[in-house]
Amino acid sequence: MSDEFIAKRIIEGILFLSANPLTIKDLSDVTGFKPSLVSYCLKELVEDYEARGIQVKAIAGAYRMLTNPDIAPYVEKFSTYTRGVTLSRAALETLAVIAYRQPITRGEIEEIRGVNVDGIISKLIDMRLIRIEGRAIRPGRPVLFGTSNDFLKTFGLNSLSNLPDPDKTENNQESKEGRL
Repeated sequence: MSDEFIAKRIIEGILFLSANPLTIKDLSDVTGFKPSLVSYCLKELVEDYEARGIQVKAIAGAYRMLTNPDIAPYVEKFSTYTRGVTLSRAALETLAVIAYRQPITRGEIEEIRGVNVDGIISKLIDMRLIRIEGRAIRPGRPVLFGTSNDFLKTFGLNSLSNLPDPDKTENNQESKEGRL
């Protein structure tokens, strides 16, 4: 593969992931490629994407990937079928407890977190990230919660076995190192 081909693929990937338009200088700084190579690759990408559903466009001296205006009505219609997931820190913590300890009762979650989770549980159920798994076989028969298939889809997991090992997470390592 030629250097230009590899550079073009790298720049394409960066443009795809970037939420903001990027200048030739931005791309050159990030990739280490000469501005002339970045400019050449951008010209090629603009041409490659010209008749596709996504375009590479120059806007105010910077480049970004945008939806082709011809398909905008379809994209707008599709966006009504998708929902973004925005979770507070408390909701993420609760969801993590459920993911790693499921099936788990509300009381067990509250014992781990040290706070009431009624509202958070309701929100996570409404968002279809968790579901009721059944009832515990003990006094009061409390409801058991677990994650749903939507949880897996939302977080890009094939199965629960793909969850990160909690003993090897960055924050956990930092806190363990801080105690030494």
